[in-house]
Amino acid sequence: MIFLSFLKHLTHAARDLTRSPLLFLPPAFLYLIMSAFNALAQRLPSQFFASSFYPTLSSLFILFIAAFPLTALLSAASDSVSKRKTTLRNMTTKAIRRGFPNFIIMCIIALAYALLAQLALLIGKACIPLGTSFATFAVLLVLFTGLAVGLIFLTFANVFCVIRSLSIIRSIHQSFLFVRRNYLSILS
Repeated sequence: MIFLSFLKHLTHAARDLTRSPLLFLPPAFLYLIMSAFNALAQRLPSQFFASSFYPTLSSLFILFIAAFPLTALLSAASDSVSKRKTTLRNMTTKAIRRGFPNFIIMCIIALAYALLAQLALLIGKACIPLGTSFATFAVLLVLFTGLAVGLIFLTFANVFCVIRSLSIIRSIHQSFLFVRRNYLSILS
């Protein structure tokens, strides 16, 4: 029964994609930008990569660039699901208006995950005297618990920010409320 439901959703998604081929545009655009970024990175001086700021700056740059096509994709998907005509103009307008708040939310989620990963590694390091298997288990347990108890509540913040044009704080709040009401189905 679950498989038939999954198959039904898959066929509906495929039908929506064929009705709105503009849904392919934001991921293709993002792919081209990231490919250009990777090609450009090979031409940069090696001192740039040795900088301790490089990982942070490149991550922020990639998140910033990705925020706009992902915003356009969410907008187009919303139009497709609502049976509204998806237009390049609507996608571009929404990306320009909601791209920066989406970027901020993506940064909050990335920072929260980075802090969780650091906590997991610190706990894993503390558990090494008990054995590497136990330390590995401790890291995975902390990561899973942090995702299931904390980060899961940020899951839909981007969607509320883009689709409903909510502020960053209200988007996070609405995501928290939505996940709280549907926690088990979202977790599964």
